Amino acid sequence: MSALFQMLMATTVFGSFVFTQTISANTVNYNLKAAAIAAGWDQTIPLMATVTVNSGVYVYASSTGVYAFDTGSTFPPSSQLALINNGVIVGRGGDGGGGNNPFVGPAYGGGGGGPGLIARVSISITNNGAIGGGGGGGGGGGTSTWSDGKNSFISGGGGGGGGRPNGTGGPPDTSYTSGSYGGSAGLGSIGSGGAGYFLPAYPPASGGNGGDGGDIGAYGSAGQYGIGSAGNGAGGPPGAAIAGNANITWVATGTRLGAIT
Repeated sequence: MSALFQMLMATTVFGSFVFTQTISANTVNYNLKAAAIAAGWDQTIPLMATVTVNSGVYVYASSTGVYAFDTGSTFPPSSQLALINNGVIVGRGGDGGGGNNPFVGPAYGGGGGGPGLIARVSISITNNGAIGGGGGGGGGGGTSTWSDGKNSFISGGGGGGGGRPNGTGGPPDTSYTSGSYGGSAGLGSIGSGGAGYFLPAYPPASGGNGGDGGDIGAYGSAGQYGIGSAGNGAGGPPGAAIAGNANITWVATGTRLGAIT
């Protein structure tokens, strides 16, 4: 876990461990229980924890298979956890799909985005910012196959763009004349779909463009069909915003982008 914390306070008061942390810089894969243990909590006495995410700060996931913010599990009785989110807690975006080979089949669909936050135990959340699932990756573009009866023309489709945040752009079809790679997403931006290859023959052959990656909590866009292509790739689904909602007391719901389960 990489982070810069503006304030970290941990004390033992009347038989409880009081843990107060302010996250003031972008942080990956935050686990509240692990952070409290690192600050000296012995996991035996009750934990009284308050974690604040500052405005403008992202708490995000390194992969679609992990949560951006995880409470951790198994706390002593009488523990109390609180999160005050003034920033953005978001799962990783899905990767863009690849362009297709016309002799194999349709272009590849975009990958699904990852989940934002999981509450494995009771926690109070004041959400003044946003909590969301990663955007889905864009679908790959279809490769163009065209014939004038004498000659065949084949032009590769572009790769899909990565979903926000940090989804990787997909590769183009490289079997023949290649399209362009999809763009990778950043923390604050989606990845754009790569352009299909345009072959200025007669008749021209043009591969389909890859679809753009999805924004936080949104599907990626489907890739475009090429002329006579075997098919385009579908956009990937977004990740869930919240898991373990039954464990959460919402003081303020704020902006939540994606499924809440």
